[in-house]
Amino acid sequence: MYEIDFQTVTDRPVYMALGFFDSVHYGHRKIINRVRELAAADGVASCVFTFSNNAYKQFNTLSKLIYIYPERAYIMSGLGIDYLFSCPFDKTFKDTDRREFLDMLTGALDVRGFVCGYDYLFGAGGYGDTAYLAEYCDAKGIRLEVVPEIMLDGVRVSSTGIKELLNAGDIERANLMLGDPYMFRAKVVKGRGEGRVFGYPTVNLYISHAKHIIKYGVYKTETEIDGKKYRSATNIGVKPTFNDSSVSVESFLEDYRGDAYDKIATVRFLQYLRGIEKFDSPEALGEQIRQDILR
Repeated sequence: MYEIDFQTVTDRPVYMALGFFDSVHYGHRKIINRVRELAAADGVASCVFTFSNNAYKQFNTLSKLIYIYPERAYIMSGLGIDYLFSCPFDKTFKDTDRREFLDMLTGALDVRGFVCGYDYLFGAGGYGDTAYLAEYCDAKGIRLEVVPEIMLDGVRVSSTGIKELLNAGDIERANLMLGDPYMFRAKVVKGRGEGRVFGYPTVNLYISHAKHIIKYGVYKTETEIDGKKYRSATNIGVKPTFNDSSVSVESFLEDYRGDAYDKIATVRFLQYLRGIEKFDSPEALGEQIRQDILR
């Protein structure tokens, strides 16, 4: 997959998926997979348009992203997309007229078709919708497919609903809605080093300020480093045993050898094990971590 923007476009014809895709959830994947199918049938490239920053900030909201841009790029690469077309959502972009927005896209790339969700809105004030997009595409001779509402177990799939599940620690149901295990993918940073005292190598991940943080607790996870996957238990939140109120993502890995510092690690969350607790001593915490990893 190639990452492009308005300064580094391609001359290959494309089918383009439109949306923010802030969580690349099950419904988003329906849109992305359909773009890939249409592009393959037409012998052109598949493309996804998204924003490279937290667009919510332009609407004076504290909402954060389930997946920040590098994580979304990583996921979409695995979905077989040819091009990820992005730009920052700033005040100028926010004020861009709906027609001008579409002209920007079709002026930058040879767009043969668009695919979007039924509730897709665009342009200043959100005045652009699928009806307006259909009129635009008809006039331009561009194919348009609108993917209907996606339901799982009678519940609409949405980033808002997934955030609620993550906030509750219902990681297994959230994973169903996402289509893959919820993850953190970030650079490994220096931690306090308690993990090796407990007998397990520890991976501490950098947390972006734009990332939505799930319910604090200890989770059954899988941690991937250098293409190899390790069983792990991950603590996300504060560390009261050490009187540390800073929030961290700290994974205790089974059988890892070597120094992971500065490498990119992917931690996939599989099951909520327990809440954050304060133990009487580091030794008591170490014993609990051993039990967590055994589980």
